[in-house]
Amino acid sequence: MNDLRIILGKKAERFLQKLPKEQQARIMKKLEQAEKDPLRYFERLEGRADYKLRIGSIRIIADLEPDLVAIRKIGHRKDIYEQKR
Repeated sequence: MNDLRIILGKKAERFLQKLPKEQQARIMKKLEQAEKDPLRYFERLEGRADYKLRIGSIRIIADLEPDLVAIRKIGHRKDIYEQKR
């Protein structure tokens, strides 16, 4: 997967901007790592077509395509899955 792009949805971007700078940096570092090999870092959600990335108590929900990772939501693990319903 060369030339892989990661794009943030508006909800994900808003949530990320509200976090402390240290946590933002931690998330961005993990996303940079995942950019190189997304299937190593992202895990498919059971019974769904989307994927999750765990960073402490934060979860990132994304759609994975061969040349694109579309981040739809970022949130706390207790809230993120309920938003889908």
